[in-house]
Amino acid sequence: MHRAIYDERPDVHAIIHSHPPTATGFALAHRLPATWVYAEADVLLHPIAMVPYVTPGDSRLAAAARSAARGSDVLLLANHGAVCVAESLEQAYFKMEMLEAFAQILIAAERVGGAKQFLTPEQGELAALRRKLRGDRFGPSSPRNKPGS
Repeated sequence: MHRAIYDERPDVHAIIHSHPPTATGFALAHRLPATWVYAEADVLLHPIAMVPYVTPGDSRLAAAARSAARGSDVLLLANHGAVCVAESLEQAYFKMEMLEAFAQILIAAERVGGAKQFLTPEQGELAALRRKLRGDRFGPSSPRNKPGS
């Protein structure tokens, strides 16, 4: 799986595969954390991809992770765990820590009535900030890279 991601993404020089408890809970539920409710997650983690379940070690898992990594640095492996990729080990670790903290925040928000989505103007501002900080790596085809989406 790691080799397939490296082959797909020449910009990636570090991969962390882990099983952080709350983020893994989202993976077990096949539920993507809604990045569009928390500015830091929207800018730093979006888009998060869900990789369909495949038995660990199976070559189909490598293919599925490779495909998901084309459009995301943060992958949830259904019924398994999480993968974060970056240019450095420190950046990949930061993404994994942010993913787990964000998953915990979402669970806390659910307990007090649910997180609320940003308004359209705020979404456009966050999309512009994301492009400024991370470039347009995932391209204009990502609906979250368009103002107002």
